[in-house]
Amino acid sequence: MSFRRTAADLDRLRARIAAIEGLGGDAATGCAVPLGAKRVDRALPWGGLVRGALHEVIDGGAGVGAGPGAADGFAALLLARLAAPAGSAPAGFAPAGSAPAGFGRPALWVSRGGDLYAPGLFAFGLDPGDLVVARARTDAEALWAIEEGLRSPALAAVLGEVHTIDFAASRRLQLAAASTGVTALLRRPGRAPLPASAAATRWRIAPGPAPGGDGRFVSALGPARWRVALLRCRGGSPKDWLLEWDDAAGDLAVVAETGNRQDRQDAA
Repeated sequence: MSFRRTAADLDRLRARIAAIEGLGGDAATGCAVPLGAKRVDRALPWGGLVRGALHEVIDGGAGVGAGPGAADGFAALLLARLAAPAGSAPAGFAPAGSAPAGFGRPALWVSRGGDLYAPGLFAFGLDPGDLVVARARTDAEALWAIEEGLRSPALAAVLGEVHTIDFAASRRLQLAAASTGVTALLRRPGRAPLPASAAATRWRIAPGPAPGGDGRFVSALGPARWRVALLRCRGGSPKDWLLEWDDAAGDLAVVAETGNRQDRQDAA
């Protein structure tokens, strides 16, 4: 018996697994947005952030400089990649395969906090002019708005902020995302223990140390850095990295604690 498998065989197997796990839309066809840092993309079964699915971005917890700012910035970066018009994103962020119909649609941000900082959004490639913002007073209102957004094919992605969500509610969001191919990003606080979730991936984000620092102090000036932990990934394993964002180049890279970029040779 031959155990050789072709690329088509693997694609069909991935589609069957995606259907069983409730991942639909673009997830079943393998359409994903690479994050640009190849070591991170290789850790994801889809080669990037899979579309038509639910992804969670969790605050990094207590510590110097920790708080929602780092997680908000990383979530904004992901949202920008998902909503980028075809051909406008940096080469490292080109979506895998053909761009889906309607690629470049606006995104929805369901906020539970204050005003969004427009220059900060621009820094990560997210044009506030292409962003619809909804404000929610409670988790119930936020979850309703997120689900309604996910069921609208007029949107490319939905980023929603909630304080508390149970498995049943996360499952509803996953099914809504799968039904239309609209990707869901859920911003949550890092309260322990984290409850079960239907999300395809769960990320914990904390601020990274300043370049050349001793690892204890968060960068206030210079490139944005994050300590990124992939806590959960369907079909993958937990990983963690120190990532850096380059404003000028518009790319993301894995860096060592010394500040040396480790994946530049990979990208060459």
